[in-house]
Amino acid sequence: MNVNAAELTWHASDTINYNVNLFHFARAYGKKTSDVLFWVVTVINSPREMRDVRLAIGSNAASVWWVNGKEVVAIYGDRQTVIDDGVSKRLTLNKGTNIVRAAI
Repeated sequence: MNVNAAELTWHASDTINYNVNLFHFARAYGKKTSDVLFWVVTVINSPREMRDVRLAIGSNAASVWWVNGKEVVAIYGDRQTVIDDGVSKRLTLNKGTNIVRAAI
């Protein structure tokens, strides 16, 4: 993908921790670590429809999160990282594939 003549690449990331540190991620690839926007995507494969679930997020920067194309939670401004600082209203995961996207 090219943006403003710069080639951008999707990278897979896996973690056993509660988070992915995007500062260290960018630095490992020799990219800028501030004044940047990260687009993230993950897939939740649900064996059945699951009602009344919530997405809980935490970040030290602003972020907006979508589940299956619907904005479900956002936090704004620079802040200290707090686990699960933002929580969506109750939502339903579909049976099968559910796409979670975020702009951070």
